[in-house]
Amino acid sequence: MEEVLSGIDAVQIHYHRHFFEIEDPFGSNSTEERWEAVYGESSTAVGGGPRLAPTSIIDGERMHIGSSPKGESLIDDYTWSMAVGSTAWFVGGAIEFGVSFEAEAATFSWSLDDLVFSCADDCPEQQTTAWLMFVEDSAHFSEGSNNLEDYLHVLHEAIALDSDSGSLSVDVPTAWDGDDMKAILLVDWKIVHDEARNPNPLPAAGLSTLLSLLAAVPVARHLRED
Repeated sequence: MEEVLSGIDAVQIHYHRHFFEIEDPFGSNSTEERWEAVYGESSTAVGGGPRLAPTSIIDGERMHIGSSPKGESLIDDYTWSMAVGSTAWFVGGAIEFGVSFEAEAATFSWSLDDLVFSCADDCPEQQTTAWLMFVEDSAHFSEGSNNLEDYLHVLHEAIALDSDSGSLSVDVPTAWDGDDMKAILLVDWKIVHDEARNPNPLPAAGLSTLLSLLAAVPVARHLRED
């Protein structure tokens, strides 16, 4: 994946196992719960389990499970998937995301009110869910079983936000090392099935209708300087 993303302005978020995990120090209950809630059903349908490693999700839509390519190589698979791009129904607008600091706490504010959808008439019901996610750019752990030592884009916490706009004061998770923690506002978007519009639906929608938007701000350095 790193080869495919070289030179591309892409945000990466790496989940780490936490449930029943004794070797990996990263991850948390909240990150596992988000993964299973968002991707678990599709992962089970495709691969037979909700938490299969390695799994890559591109644009929140396309799931790649395992290390065996479907094409000539994994690089080809990922390159094709990246080229598809997001199919979200957004034609304009912006996500508002900011943070203010006081002592050891951070207050985050967000708004999705300015997002503009491309559908104008007879639109299906659309549902957005905002998440506040804390990601460390790089964490050094020499005892890792895969011998990577330096782990990138480590997701530490995932907090579901209960509205499309608002503010929330939270304690920023402590970085494993360094001061490279950042907060990411991730927006899941999906179409809610309407039986009146389609009385004979296909099986439950999977990743093809679950899309994500991102915005990010650094947080660790601000807290230390204050």
